[in-house]
Amino acid sequence: QTRTCTPSGCDTETQCIPDPVTCDTQPPITRDNLEPNTWYGEMVLVSLTCTDTGSGCKDTYYCVYDTDETGNEGSCTPATRTDPNSNFTIVCDSDICYKKTTYYSTDNAGNAESYRTSTLIKMDSSVPVCTMNSLDEYTNKTQITLSWSGTSTGSEITEYTVQYKIDDENYQTLGTFKTTSTEFTGEENHAYAFRCKAKNELGKESPWSPEVKTFIDTTPPESYIKPLPEYLNKTRFLVEWSSSSDVSFYSVQFKDTEWAAFYEGSSTSKEFANAENNKTYSFRVKATDPAGNTGEWSDIVSTTIDTSKPTCEINPLLDVQTNNIFTVSWSGYDASGIDYYEVQYKEGTGNWNPLPGLYKTTQTSYQFTGIDGKRYHFVCRATDPAGNTGEWSDIVSTTIDTSPPDIKINCPDKISKGDNALISATIHDITNIFKAYLTMNDTQIQGTINKQNETTWEAVWVIPHPDLGSYTLLIYAEDNNSNFVTKTFSFTVVPCQEGATRPCSETKKGICGTGNETCTNGEWVGCPEPVKERCNGEDDDCDGIIDNIDGKASVQETKCRCYNGNQPKTETCNDIDDDCDGETDEGLTCCLTGETRRCGTDVGICEYGTETCINGKWSGVCEGGVKPGEEICENNKDDDCDGITDEMRQAGVRGPACKCMEGSTKPCGSDTGICEHGIQTCINGVWGECTGGKEPETEICWDKLDNDCDGYADADDPDCEGKETNFNWIGIIISFIGIAILGVLGYLWWKFKKQGKELTWEALMKKWKGK
Repeated sequence: QTRTCTPSGCDTETQCIPDPVTCDTQPPITRDNLEPNTWYGEMVLVSLTCTDTGSGCKDTYYCVYDTDETGNEGSCTPATRTDPNSNFTIVCDSDICYKKTTYYSTDNAGNAESYRTSTLIKMDSSVPVCTMNSLDEYTNKTQITLSWSGTSTGSEITEYTVQYKIDDENYQTLGTFKTTSTEFTGEENHAYAFRCKAKNELGKESPWSPEVKTFIDTTPPESYIKPLPEYLNKTRFLVEWSSSSDVSFYSVQFKDTEWAAFYEGSSTSKEFANAENNKTYSFRVKATDPAGNTGEWSDIVSTTIDTSKPTCEINPLLDVQTNNIFTVSWSGYDASGIDYYEVQYKEGTGNWNPLPGLYKTTQTSYQFTGIDGKRYHFVCRATDPAGNTGEWSDIVSTTIDTSPPDIKINCPDKISKGDNALISATIHDITNIFKAYLTMNDTQIQGTINKQNETTWEAVWVIPHPDLGSYTLLIYAEDNNSNFVTKTFSFTVVPCQEGATRPCSETKKGICGTGNETCTNGEWVGCPEPVKERCNGEDDDCDGIIDNIDGKASVQETKCRCYNGNQPKTETCNDIDDDCDGETDEGLTCCLTGETRRCGTDVGICEYGTETCINGKWSGVCEGGVKPGEEICENNKDDDCDGITDEMRQAGVRGPACKCMEGSTKPCGSDTGICEHGIQTCINGVWGECTGGKEPETEICWDKLDNDCDGYADADDPDCEGKETNFNWIGIIISFIGIAILGVLGYLWWKFKKQGKELTWEALMKKWKGK
């Protein structure tokens, strides 16, 4: 408004002077360029525009202060002068600033407007952040839901950019999104990575986010049970499984009759316990991979529990082998079968060793080569497919005997006329003597043969009163294996020593054996002569039997029958039919009823028993005590109470015998020369073969050894003819005498061949020397 007034500021028109002036009482108006609810960057250019319709704008004043996000905090007094309609800059020195400016203007009339305060100035110098939400490491779907999120401390996020890459290729842009999720379709068996960035309303973009990855896997995994042995010899065992790819979960089942759960989890093994013998257990597995794919059940793996030990036995062998090469065979049994056998042998008491060239084998027989005179023992054991090894079998033994017996004769060179010729021979053989006899003048003379120990027999022959003169005799001995030997010897019968005396009982029996006889004119005379037998309790006819009237009866029996008019005697308590009525001790009270007396024998292990008196007579029944039994060898006892301890036998030998103690051993064979003792073992109560040791070999005439174990080495050995080297055929061939010898050799070879025998150098030399 304007009015005319006096310069002095009159307040009434009446006071106005004629010259009017313009009077300005209105202040200027100032405006800023700031927009409400708007975010600005780190710098804001503020424009202040002043208007005044009167005197015009003169100066503008302003100040800037910090406030909070509500704009209610802080204030300032404008003190900075600037020209009207000018600009100034506000700077934010942190990520987020909240500021205001206060300003006013004056005009040329001196009017000043009131302070004006701008809207809240929101300043954002930060950048936004984008984060991809995580994905499973594996997925079994080709369509994937992607999601992300953004954060901004100031201005709002207006858009997101998402990229992806396949395997290790370059990133590609999937798209720009206002939202925070989208669907993505990929291909199976590929790895995918994703990242994002955000842009705010100020146009600032975040850096790319860390990538997230997933692998599209729609193929189920294959899984396997680790193979188990067909047979197991334990009731607890480890079951293992695996897969061809990554697996997060296994399901394992077992079956003995029906399928049942065994294990579920991520482990790849578990012990199976409490399995039962002779049962078959089956296992299968299926796997789930990290993508959630579950495979099919695997192939079934089975095993059978076998904790039973197999058996093995050596088949019976002959106690004696007549050939040094023989077959050893064996057999075994196990429900799961036999995986292999172990067969061992030992010679005599030596150490056990595997059969040569045969350690763990599926064979069931073997050609064994041994040494003559040795005893061999064999055992076996079996191992089944489950690994169970059985016990060693019972020992089976055999002895190799291809040599004839050895005879040592004991006979005086001279025998007095009228004496019996007592001839004894010690016979040695590693097995048993089948027969031995003495021949004189082509007549066999019977004798007695008694076994002294395992390899020694004593034979005795008596030739009654040979006449004066010289005699040549032959002893033949043959063992159980048809090995035989003959040996000749001589003695001379000379008259008795004149005047020598001897008891008649040495050569006579009965009444003839009373008194002494004297050597007279080379004859023994003076003993009573035999007479006709009478029933008188004497051996009248000197035949060694008392009262054998006409050879029909004897008081040595429990009843005596008298003949030829001999009168009976009065019956007495003597267990003899004295009155010849066919009854013994009849009508007599020989004992008191209930009375007892000792009976039987106490020889060896036997003990006396007791005989009881019944109705005045002895019952004849021996009760209690210990009676004879079967002889058991090498227990140092007389088991059969015959007065001989541990009398031995070999299979097939006649005469006194005993069973040896099962499993006991003893040396056998020879240790002469290079030979070594073998061992015999008791099997089934009989001494078996001599095994181990070393047998005789063919004599080598230059090595200074007794190879054939006959007690002679090299030149001293008859087989070598006193030479230091082998027989020199060339010298014979080139000599005239050699031609004759070769003729003889040819004849001998033909003769041996015709008899089905083999001509050996040893046999030839014995023939040559008359052996």
